[in-house]
Amino acid sequence: MNEDNDHWWDDWYGPDGLAEPPQWEPDQTFSEPLEQAGKHWRSLLIGDIFRMESLDDGIIDCIATYTHLEILTLPLHAHQWPRLRDEVMPRLRFLQQLILVGGKMAGTHGYPGFVISDDEIYSSRTAQQEREKLIKQRDEEYTAHLAAFATAVFRENRSKIARGEDFAKLRYLGLGGFVYTCKSVSVIASCGLAVFSVEEDGERRKYQVVLLDEDEANAFGSMREYNEEIEELRVGGDERGPAW
Repeated sequence: MNEDNDHWWDDWYGPDGLAEPPQWEPDQTFSEPLEQAGKHWRSLLIGDIFRMESLDDGIIDCIATYTHLEILTLPLHAHQWPRLRDEVMPRLRFLQQLILVGGKMAGTHGYPGFVISDDEIYSSRTAQQEREKLIKQRDEEYTAHLAAFATAVFRENRSKIARGEDFAKLRYLGLGGFVYTCKSVSVIASCGLAVFSVEEDGERRKYQVVLLDEDEANAFGSMREYNEEIEELRVGGDERGPAW
């Protein structure tokens, strides 16, 4: 685990120097705090301001203008992922850590890709023994879904780099409460998940997706922030601050 994960959440700088981070107010356009904060930050955490609804399109538009980002943390619904992937991430060429939190992207409740639905599990007609069996099956399905999703994200990133495109290596991907990393390997580790390869400099290079343990995942500042259920904006690591 890299110790610099724990030092990223610097304070927000207002026009007069150090200031309190802006919060979203009920009557405020949801993109306003992002528009006010400036575009030069290296880390951005958007609090879980939408407990049930989707992110506002204006927020996603703003994220695309934060082209210096190395760390991005936000709540995201599954149906918004294609837009973030196809329209926003190609502009974030320095991105090294992407944390999708809040249970909306890959959470077990209502995710459209699951074969076993909440209605089936929690129906009054489902016996307790059958319910436990269904929950176990869905947990396995959930784990497989996360691993497949993480592998696809890392594979696309490493493939772009192998083709000579100007992208930073994505180092960490968070999904819900889980954090994955991707390592170049010659020997496959038993603790790892999926393995994929890309052609780089005329050679096939193998990569393995690895799930961090709970302590390593909890060391990420963004995870702690979300455990506290913040509803505000955090930006940090600007040009006046120390580089990591």
